Amino acid sequence: MLAVCGPPGSGRTTTLYAALLEFNTPERNVLTIEDPVDDHIEGLEQTEVDAAAGLTVTGGLRAIFRSDPDIVAVGELVDREPTRVAMRGALGTLVLTTLVAPTASAGIRRLSDLHGDPGLVSEAVTGIAAQQLVRKTCLACRETYYATLDELSELGLPVEESGRLLGRGRGCGDCGGRGYQGRTSLVEVLPLTDQVRALVADGASAADIERVAVAAGMRTLREHGIGLCLEGVITTAELRRVVTNRAE
Repeated sequence: MLAVCGPPGSGRTTTLYAALLEFNTPERNVLTIEDPVDDHIEGLEQTEVDAAAGLTVTGGLRAIFRSDPDIVAVGELVDREPTRVAMRGALGTLVLTTLVAPTASAGIRRLSDLHGDPGLVSEAVTGIAAQQLVRKTCLACRETYYATLDELSELGLPVEESGRLLGRGRGCGDCGGRGYQGRTSLVEVLPLTDQVRALVADGASAADIERVAVAAGMRTLREHGIGLCLEGVITTAELRRVVTNRAE
């Protein structure tokens, strides 16, 4: 299983569809179960949940796995039973899905809580990503300024970096006076290494899982955001607004 998590409105479904487009080749049998189908992709067999007709996510998944597809996509995992069916199917089939969680490590904990068997989750999941959408600083009115001491601390920079220049939008006609125009994504990707799998199987906390993943080289959402701040793409205020919920 490969999962994308984030809060509502973070673009998880867009990322899921981007992955489906990559996997959508004539030699692959790709089936989906969605509630609802947000976009129809030629070449995929997409099924929409219809509660009135008795078609649920769980029932749809069971039927899909019986047909032995190459790839299965589940629009979102919310409830326990569909998660269990999807996880069992992921032991033999690539499953793509999304779920609501603020970070990748919180997402893996969420899957364990939904499924109830951390050992199976650690075996079935290959990787999990988290994303957040942030507003980009308007290029038409962007100005540079010297970072404050509080901003240096927030960005993890020493006081000696007091000459560091950051960017912010003054507000102009192009951005409607907001100082922001367009959006981009903050992303973190957590691969399930052997060490992470062992933690997941033992029921470790999201914070412990994240700590080990970071030590192995994972770039967190905050670290990605800090890089964008230093490049002038986003402001420290925008980073602060979006990246507030860390692993627990």
